[in-house]
Amino acid sequence: MYSFYNSFSIYLNTLRSEGLSAAYCDSNYTTWNSGMFQLAYIFYLSKYYEVVDTAIILLKGRRSSTLQTYHHAGAIMCMFLGVYYVPSAIFYFVVVNSFIHSIMYSYYALSSLGFHPPGKKYLTSLQITQFLLGFIYAPYTIFKPNCSNSAKVLLKNLSNLFI
Repeated sequence: MYSFYNSFSIYLNTLRSEGLSAAYCDSNYTTWNSGMFQLAYIFYLSKYYEVVDTAIILLKGRRSSTLQTYHHAGAIMCMFLGVYYVPSAIFYFVVVNSFIHSIMYSYYALSSLGFHPPGKKYLTSLQITQFLLGFIYAPYTIFKPNCSNSAKVLLKNLSNLFI
């Protein structure tokens, strides 16, 4: 929730002060220098916890879904490349993914306490929606002139979606 709240606040501040184009294409590094780097790095480190989450599932004798295993391995790689190469698209991943994970882990925390909140089937739908929106958004940052990104990194991340 920390990552979502702070990254969304940075995004809104950039949107208000620099406009919509700057919020989606950080060509002057306003978003990055406003704290997004630190949040992206913390978020990158949190991806390792998600691998532990998968390991716990396996240690309990349950199977990890292909989507979960692939997502956790891919998220580490994508976040590392995003932090290292400073692409404009990194804010999307941090804001949206931290929002989805806040909902997901809140649901699982309540479930582990014996509460059974409705909406479990919507968690996967939210993740797939995030995936599709990212697939639409990433090419925008590649082909927009003067957009500060590494096209190779974004193309790599897009190609990762097809594997």
